[in-house]
Amino acid sequence: MRIRKRSLDLADGSIFQRHHESVNVEGRRGLFNDIYISFIPHATENVVFFPGDVQHFDHVMRRGAFKSFAAYSYESMCAHYVRRFPHANVWIVKPRTHANGVSCYDNFVDNTDGEPSTYSTDGSAFLHLQLLLEHTTALFLGRAHIQLRVFATPYHVKASGRPWYANDVAAFQATCPHMGDKLSLSRCFMDDPPSLENHFDVLFVP
Repeated sequence: MRIRKRSLDLADGSIFQRHHESVNVEGRRGLFNDIYISFIPHATENVVFFPGDVQHFDHVMRRGAFKSFAAYSYESMCAHYVRRFPHANVWIVKPRTHANGVSCYDNFVDNTDGEPSTYSTDGSAFLHLQLLLEHTTALFLGRAHIQLRVFATPYHVKASGRPWYANDVAAFQATCPHMGDKLSLSRCFMDDPPSLENHFDVLFVP
């Protein structure tokens, strides 16, 4: 069987306005699932997808025993639903474990080797899903309201006795790529020699 790999590019380019991220989130107390999410500001709906057997992230499928099905990776399915529901946030709920290619959603339903063994009627599976979505949303909402401004002075980046300080500033920026334009770096007093005076004066920079 020939499987066509779908492109992630949309005709109108709208996919590039989206943010894609994989996060590990707690649902019901002590129960965690990985969520692969594609979200946009002001989404009007949500699409939640539970991948089936053999499905995994693209880089895993292309190296594994099921590489002939790589067109159905999490990323490809996410792109499919983005096209189908362009105004929706798309949530891919990763199974807690994989057993020989079988997706096991232990946190939602009891199973034996991936086969459901008992069904609970107390709504615990729906509660777990609800909490996963709420906690993921809270994570991104909190992030969206943070503006981070970093100040550097010659005391940070020009001190000959502490050359690693400049590397620390660069490393800090590199750990925050998800913040985009919400992170700014201001270099102050860079024409002056390193001193504690201008290092403290940065506290009064507007």
